[in-house]
Amino acid sequence: MKPTLRKRLSYLLLALLDFASACDREPVDRNSAGNSIFAAEIQPVIMPKNMSALRPFLFALLLAATAAACTFRRIDIGNDITVQRLAEGIYLYTAVDEIEGYGPVPSNGVLIVREGEAVLLDTPVGDAQTKTLTDWAAETLRACVTTFVPNHWHSDCMGGLGYLKTLGVKSYAHRLTHSIAQREGKPVPDIGFGDSLRLDLHGTEIRCYYFGGGHSEDNIAVWIPSAKLLFAGCMVKEMAAQNAGNLSDAVPAAWPATLDSLLVRFPDARIVVPGHGAPGGPELIRHTKALLSEAASTDNRRKE
Repeated sequence: MKPTLRKRLSYLLLALLDFASACDREPVDRNSAGNSIFAAEIQPVIMPKNMSALRPFLFALLLAATAAACTFRRIDIGNDITVQRLAEGIYLYTAVDEIEGYGPVPSNGVLIVREGEAVLLDTPVGDAQTKTLTDWAAETLRACVTTFVPNHWHSDCMGGLGYLKTLGVKSYAHRLTHSIAQREGKPVPDIGFGDSLRLDLHGTEIRCYYFGGGHSEDNIAVWIPSAKLLFAGCMVKEMAAQNAGNLSDAVPAAWPATLDSLLVRFPDARIVVPGHGAPGGPELIRHTKALLSEAASTDNRRKE
C-alpha cells in the first residue's frame, strides 16, 4: 500500500473511531430542549487538508456509523420496559412481567409512529405496563396510539387491550383471535379480518397476514415494507432459544409450513422480530424450524 493512501486510510479510521466513541455515550436527556432521545453528543472531527477528496466517502461512512452505533441503543422507560429504535419511526419495546409457570418473561412489541399517530403491535401483559408505554409515546414521541393489532390471543400480545379501549384505540385482529377472545372472556378486538389486512399510517404501509397455525392457531405476521421489517411474534424464536417454548396452544403439524410461507413471502426481510428475545434476520425463522424438527424427532423417539 502506498504511504499516501495508508496515511489517508489511517486518518479515516481515526475519524470513524472518534465518531463511534461519541455515539457510544449515553443519549442526551430527552427533556433537554431540542434534543432527541436517541441523540448522541458528537465531537467535531478535524480532517487534514489533503483529505478533501475523501470527504464524500467519509460522510457516507459516518452516516453508516450513526445507524450502526446509535440506532439500536436501548433505553429504560420505567415499569420494567425498555425501548429501542429499529428504523425511522419504528420502535421495539420489551416488557418484562410474570407469566404463570414461566416467571419473569421479556416480551416484545412494535410501535410505528408517523405524524403524531402510532400503531401498536402487541401490548405488554397488563394494563399498567401498557399505560407506561402509551404515556411514553405521547410524552416523548408526541404520538397518540390510535390503532392496535395483536399477534395472537395470549396475554403477552393483548393483555393490555382493556386499557387501550379506555383510550378509544381502534383494534384489529384475525377473526380467530376475535372468536377466541370472546370464548375466553377476554376483551375483544373491535374488528376481525381474514387472511390479510392492510393499514396505512400517513403513507407507511403495515400489512398483516395469516399464514396458518404455529405457536397458536391464530398467530399472524406483520410486514412493514418500507423498513423490510417482519414482526413474526411468538411463531418465531430468537437465536438463543434452545426449544420451541410454550406449546400448550401450538399447532405443531402446521407450524413448519407457516414458517416456510414467511421465508417465501419475505425473502428480503432485513429485520425479523420474535415475540421474545433479540431481533435478527431470516435466520431466526430457519432456527425455529430446526427447533421444531428436533422436538418432533424427540417425540417420535419417545413413542418408539
